[in-house]
Amino acid sequence: MAPDTSKRWMQTHRPIFGELPISELCMPGSHDAGTYRRGYHTIFGTESNVITQTRSIFDQLELGVRYFDIRPCLTSPKPNAEPGNWACGHFTGEASDKIGWQGANCMEIREVIDEVNRFTQDNAELVIVEISHIYRVFIDNPKSSTARDPNDDEWNSLLNLLSEFRNLFTVDRAGGAKDRLMRDYTLNQFIGDGKAAVIVLVDGYPSNRDNLYNRGLWPMKLEDDQHRLSLRVEYLTRTATPTEAVLSTLDIFQLFGPDHNYNSVLSLAKRTQEREFPWLLQRFAGEGYPSVIWMDRIQNADPLTFCIATSYQHFNRSRKLNNMVVVYGGFLVTSSNAHDTIRNAIDSNKSLRVTNDTLGCDPWPGMTKSCAVFYERDGLVKARFARENYSLHFEQDVLSIEYGNRQIHDQNVYLRLLRAIASRTRFTVDNNNLGGDPQPGVVKKCVVRFRDMNDDKIREEKADEGKTIDFETWIEKLGNSLSNSHMYH
Repeated sequence: MAPDTSKRWMQTHRPIFGELPISELCMPGSHDAGTYRRGYHTIFGTESNVITQTRSIFDQLELGVRYFDIRPCLTSPKPNAEPGNWACGHFTGEASDKIGWQGANCMEIREVIDEVNRFTQDNAELVIVEISHIYRVFIDNPKSSTARDPNDDEWNSLLNLLSEFRNLFTVDRAGGAKDRLMRDYTLNQFIGDGKAAVIVLVDGYPSNRDNLYNRGLWPMKLEDDQHRLSLRVEYLTRTATPTEAVLSTLDIFQLFGPDHNYNSVLSLAKRTQEREFPWLLQRFAGEGYPSVIWMDRIQNADPLTFCIATSYQHFNRSRKLNNMVVVYGGFLVTSSNAHDTIRNAIDSNKSLRVTNDTLGCDPWPGMTKSCAVFYERDGLVKARFARENYSLHFEQDVLSIEYGNRQIHDQNVYLRLLRAIASRTRFTVDNNNLGGDPQPGVVKKCVVRFRDMNDDKIREEKADEGKTIDFETWIEKLGNSLSNSHMYH
């Protein structure tokens, strides 16, 4: 069973965020949320290229997801047959002129509604459901399908269905305001009365907008075509290339499930997460803090961990506070002992293993958790992330960046160099990579002082403008040289 810190996280943190606009909160978002199982499908609509999630809507809600991307299709499973029920569809669409519409129906919209209603019955949370990519789909032959926009009767059947969400945040609950940006509403305006709020945003409805308002629904866009919520979003998703899509469809290993197919949507998402998770929060420190993180393959509390950490760090920065933020398994760690342990590791330039003992709690027994830490040092916001039983590497760090006659304290430059050091990628010394030109017309030198993972020694590497810095040690260079030598003999 999910803990309250996950399934009721908005209520848990409402004392801090309740009077703030929801744009200052960060929410986990589920991309193609209802495609965790496959129903009616074309012959090339395989599990590998259709399924983007592995958990039901209810499970995702308990994991902390609060924003859902739902794409309804009304599909006839055979030519000229009566349609089935509205369901979450995942079809190629844009490739219809070449190979026909490929894809499948997944979870029924009725089930989406029932699971959201089941959740909000006991949890007074804000849930946002975005309805888009709405089509009437015909599977014309075994290889492909065709689609068109819904007619009036089909639209009405969908809207009547969507109006069965309970706890709808209606125009009346919004005080009658139809054209106000919802990003400006506070969390308390949605759920401060102890009652859940479900916002249903509908895209592309061609008729009178009052038909939506009267059912408790909202047009996704305002009259001026601006998105009603207009939130800053981060897409942590990975669209398959045409080659990957073909390979995914033909891979024999998909007989064992999409997780065994190297090019499946789930496999692409897994590799993206493995590559980006360690750097995600550090990137936010330079690029800005999003209000929604969209993800495929939501399996545990990792998205909630990122979002809680991001929300509190955004709060700190907007108020010029330098409080350390520690989140473990979606739980905000406030224990002074845990903070002292982490601060000691930071100050002594040591790694710290993520365990229940280290962090003084087990917020979700039986769940594999992760830990996210924001802290400030050397005039920069720094962030570290690690899964349970792995280490937060505070020792691996960039200590100083000198370019020409200037010391660089730029968040984005710091991240570029930290990633280059960790991945042993050559770093090109130029004005673009180093955030500007401190001495126009002068050939400058870049000097980087840093520490490596699991090493307490300070290293220094340098190169002139236009050259590259190689962060490999001489031992690594020797090993690579020997390895390359063996390849050619």
